[in-house]
Amino acid sequence: MLGLLRSILILLLLTLIIQSCGSSDTNQNDVDSELPTVSSGNDLNPNSSGNGLFEIKSGTVSFLIHATSATNTKPQFNSLKDPNGNELLTTLGEFAWKSNGYSNLLVPISSSYDPKSGIWSYSATNYSQLKLDMRTSDLSETPTIKVQPYISGSDNISSALNIMKSIFSKSGINLDVEDTETLESKYSQVSYNFNNSTTSEMVSKGDEDKVNLFFITDYNDAAYLGNAAGIPGSQGLKGSHNGVLINLSAHKTGGSLNNQLLGETAGHEMGHFLGLFHPSESPGTLFDPIADTPQCPL
Repeated sequence: MLGLLRSILILLLLTLIIQSCGSSDTNQNDVDSELPTVSSGNDLNPNSSGNGLFEIKSGTVSFLIHATSATNTKPQFNSLKDPNGNELLTTLGEFAWKSNGYSNLLVPISSSYDPKSGIWSYSATNYSQLKLDMRTSDLSETPTIKVQPYISGSDNISSALNIMKSIFSKSGINLDVEDTETLESKYSQVSYNFNNSTTSEMVSKGDEDKVNLFFITDYNDAAYLGNAAGIPGSQGLKGSHNGVLINLSAHKTGGSLNNQLLGETAGHEMGHFLGLFHPSESPGTLFDPIADTPQCPL
């Protein structure tokens, strides 16, 4: 899948500005009729020093390298060079996603770089497995993202899902939202940490070719409105970092859901999962790599 729409959806979502400043946590792929070709889950085989090569074929519009490890270890990419020998991490390394258990590199992360065809080189450490996903055909003018919602409890989130769809449709993106699936009661309150065993078990239920949204009753260790597994998440790779968590309790007043806020939070965190940063990250020293998004006033 690579869920990275219109050159990984980042380039298509130039006008979808996430209206927030701060961290990637929010406090209090395919296309209809023109399916892109995706080569998913290719194993990379570096040498004993963690250095290796892979080929990007002509026509590739995006690729995502996944690095997984034990949950108490943070995989690290130390180098990524294009076929011309240009080191991408020199300028874009701060946007490489790094977390315990899972890290990734997404190309393009901005319009300044493209997935040039030819032989690329990389260097990685602290990993147990490396995989490569590539998108090798472009998208239509009206791309569709497949979304699978899950919910704990009996709240009706249909209005919020429609609001989320409306947010994306304003940028010419259609969300194909599947019927909401009900989660087992053991998933009603979970950790915001995707390495937590219960959270990992829940998120691993999601399909690799969809954006998986988990509407939980509450976090048991955080006060977030929601959080994504990564920027981007592990699109195309089934597992514990392939989803978004949304906190239902944080969107209620007097027991009633604020559907407008819930839909906006779902769209916001979904943007992170697809690779979008805040225009400005706290404390105002890091700005997203997309040229036409304005910096938040500080």
